[in-house]
Amino acid sequence: MPCEDLIASCFSDPAAPFALDPTDRDNALRYLHCCYESGLSWQDAHQQVEAYLRGKGLTEAQVATQIVIARQMFQPWLDQ
Repeated sequence: MPCEDLIASCFSDPAAPFALDPTDRDNALRYLHCCYESGLSWQDAHQQVEAYLRGKGLTEAQVATQIVIARQMFQPWLDQ
């Protein structure tokens, strides 16, 4: 399964904050693990998350907010 197939499970709703509740956070960690094991960079993950959110019709401001939250969780692990 490609990592991007896991992104939707990180959001209880696309407009809800990234990995807000415990189930979403567990799913975000699964996504992070997939990215890490696949050798993806933060930039790759950023593009995947952004594409998912844009596909769900979020505004530019909503996408930017979600990316900030995702970056805090993922960038330290994916840009090593």
